[in-house]
Amino acid sequence: MSSKLRHHLEPIRAYLRTKPVLKAELFGICTRGEWGPETAVEFLVTPVSGVSRIELFAMEGDLENLLGRRVHVLLRTSVETMTQGHARDFILSSSIPVYEASKAGATSASP
Repeated sequence: MSSKLRHHLEPIRAYLRTKPVLKAELFGICTRGEWGPETAVEFLVTPVSGVSRIELFAMEGDLENLLGRRVHVLLRTSVETMTQGHARDFILSSSIPVYEASKAGATSASP
């Protein structure tokens, strides 16, 4: 993970603590340290039950504002059921946990 992205982990976690998210992971280019000016930050999210796609779309916009770059938010369950095995396997194998809510409150996962 790039040092530039690592710098943003605490603000990301603070933001996610306010959202209906059980777990958030990063995946893709940003996890390999290949951070360029056009690099999008890709999140794999496990939301609480009943979260609407509109809420996830709003989170994507909020995270873009927070990070100052494009953000993609994918649902973990959608990725797990992808029929494109290569893409599914790449996303799941490259994911790095960055946030996990606990029963007592939100906690941070260490990458």
